[in-house]
Amino acid sequence: MNQTRPEEETILRTNKPDLVFYYSADWIPEIAKPVGAKIVCYNTFSAASIALTLVPAAEREIIDGKEMSAEELAKPPLGYPSSKVVLLVHEAKASYGGDTMTLVLSSMVNLLR
Repeated sequence: MNQTRPEEETILRTNKPDLVFYYSADWIPEIAKPVGAKIVCYNTFSAASIALTLVPAAEREIIDGKEMSAEELAKPPLGYPSSKVVLLVHEAKASYGGDTMTLVLSSMVNLLR
């Protein structure tokens, strides 16, 4: 995704859109702002998924710079309303492991700052 940045910048400078929707490229706001475009981050995650995993993980990364393990993601965060509707460790690894988690977290961290 990051390799498309030069082309995206050219498209934005040429077309000067009023509104830019983006999903995972956390650098889109940086290149859309100079052309005066409004920016909308469009996430396709459910609210429960974000509350269960992404918000606690992003908060932890902001606070101490560490990513959460799959085992930690499988435990519901403080205030989560259910102890039964949670991810199993293998689900956390499959859904949020490696590059996927890094990509999603970078977007979430930027939104929370």
